[in-house]
Amino acid sequence: MTTSFGEYFYDQRDRIVKAMQNKNTELHKAWREDFDKRQSALALLRKIKPASTREQEIVKEMILKEMK
Repeated sequence: MTTSFGEYFYDQRDRIVKAMQNKNTELHKAWREDFDKRQSALALLRKIKPASTREQEIVKEMILKEMK
């Protein structure tokens, strides 16, 4: 059985597109996991009610650090 050049080209293209979609899905899942971790940490930091000005500064620094 022989395949024409066009069939071979389109099959190869389909495989490449599918591989790229899988990679994008993996990257999105990894990004989402990291985002969720940061959001939960930020939510926890925002719940903290610092008593003194120094504690407020520490919490602000921690929030800014976590957002990066």
